[in-house]
Amino acid sequence: MDINFCEFDESFYILSGKWLQDPEIKKLTMAEKVTEEERRKWFHSLQSRDDYYIEGIKMGEKSIGVAGIKHIDTVHGIGEYFGYIGEKKYIGGYW
Repeated sequence: MDINFCEFDESFYILSGKWLQDPEIKKLTMAEKVTEEERRKWFHSLQSRDDYYIEGIKMGEKSIGVAGIKHIDTVHGIGEYFGYIGEKKYIGGYW
């Protein structure tokens, strides 16, 4: 398997917006309803945040998902992991 983590760039931002509109993925991730303006503001805030770490997931050259840690508290050494595969053909089973 050729699975890699990479920068969560504009292409992952666009794909994640699409992925999180899927009712099944939205339910599984418990994604909150946000406006496009809120999403864009969040995306542009990532470079300056120390409480949020996010990467894209690729299988070969195909972007398939997202993973990261949010609510990072460096004082207590804690955070909340999140991750999902957005490309449904890669969910479950073996490819």
